[in-house]
Amino acid sequence: MKFTFDRDFDAVIAACAAPRPGRLPLTWIAPKIMWAYAALHDAGLAHSYEVWDDRGELVAGGNGVACGRVFVGESMFTRVSGAGAFGLALLHRHLAHWGFDLHDVKLPSPHLCSLGFRRMPREEYATYLSRPLAASRRGDSQSVPRLCGRP
Repeated sequence: MKFTFDRDFDAVIAACAAPRPGRLPLTWIAPKIMWAYAALHDAGLAHSYEVWDDRGELVAGGNGVACGRVFVGESMFTRVSGAGAFGLALLHRHLAHWGFDLHDVKLPSPHLCSLGFRRMPREEYATYLSRPLAASRRGDSQSVPRLCGRP
């Protein structure tokens, strides 16, 4: 498997919005939401991570928004067992390396909790969010390095 950042943001958003097998074909990622995230991506605030199989097929990934030293995961998908956990683990490792204080996954499912995520009391979360953006890595407001040739 191969892991990349921001290589195919649009495909990740589309995969996150696609119906899941065995579930109702409903999604909160409507076209207007997709356009909004694309604009955030173009502004350098929203990012994607991708997991590719040996044939070059996109098999898992996710997207989120970086603000200061907090990365808020918005959505993720997987098409191959284990690929999603692999991608999330590598994303988390990179975020830690880049100096992020918090990787928020919004709703920690039993699966996410098995990967080390936990619920955080509101007061503790508010503390993270109240830190000035100037405290971000290298003192700039761009939290995730620009990758894959993005300007």
